[in-house]
Amino acid sequence: MKQNILIIFTLLAVGALVARAGQNRPGQGDVPPKNWMTFDEMDANHDGKITLDEINGSLSKIAK
Repeated sequence: MKQNILIIFTLLAVGALVARAGQNRPGQGDVPPKNWMTFDEMDANHDGKITLDEINGSLSKIAK
C-alpha cells in the first residue's frame, strides 16, 4: 500500500515536471522541450513496465 502511494506521488511529480517543462517560452514555438522523455526512454530495462527505480532515474535526468 505504501509503495503504491509512493509510486502515485512520484508519477504526479514527474507529470508536474513535464508540464512545467512543456510551457511555451518566448521563441520556443512548438518545439518539444529538450528534457522530454518517452516511455521507452524511461523503461531502462525495456520490460514494458516503469519501476520506481526507473522513475527516480528519469527524474534525475530531467532535473539536470
